[in-house]
Amino acid sequence: MKVSHIKTLMLIVFITFLYGFATIRNARRTITDVSVEFEKGENFFLTSENVIEILKEKRVDIKNQLKSKIDVKSLEEKVNNHPMIESADIYVSVDGKLHSKIKQREPIGRVQTKKEVFYIDQLGEKMPLSKNYSARVPLFSGDIRENNLEEVHRLLNFIKKDAFLEKQVIAVTRTNKNEYYLKLRIANQKVLLGTIENLESKINNLKALYKDLIAQNKENKYKLLNLKYSNQVVCVKN
Repeated sequence: MKVSHIKTLMLIVFITFLYGFATIRNARRTITDVSVEFEKGENFFLTSENVIEILKEKRVDIKNQLKSKIDVKSLEEKVNNHPMIESADIYVSVDGKLHSKIKQREPIGRVQTKKEVFYIDQLGEKMPLSKNYSARVPLFSGDIRENNLEEVHRLLNFIKKDAFLEKQVIAVTRTNKNEYYLKLRIANQKVLLGTIENLESKINNLKALYKDLIAQNKENKYKLLNLKYSNQVVCVKN
């Protein structure tokens, strides 16, 4: 055997030994710390302590456990199943720290039915209330049932994406005739939308009206603005 081949073989053996030694040593290392990072720095509904509690296996603290015994995939699934969390990225760094990057679900409205109160998130899914934080979102109440939550989500999503409505709408009420009232910050006024058909056209009419009312300093003149009829706004005076 040539000397060069022997050297290559010895190098391979040495590298294999180092790799095996490093693997064994790494497996014997313990978790030194647990880091929780919230996306955009927002931790409204959950605190770092809440997440650390979720990470615990059978109430056993993650810190000081052997790295080899930490099932990162299982922990990630567990955290992702929490009703306040949209997604989680969990990994262990070389220094033995367990990192958790958390994205919380974002509510766009609080819904109050005869049976329960809950948030609806951006995806139209139910989301429980939190003891830590109350989101400043429109309150949706009235004749609301499971079979019309999709329509509720559609209207709330429209409000969320419109700068004027997001700022002005305090609450929404659904009647048993499938019509919707908006309660606005401006002069505590009500707006009757009717159904949510032709919603964009109705809101454009509302914006045009408010532009004129504000220009004439008459935004407090009416208690109800009726948008349910096509291409017109019926105003009811105070």
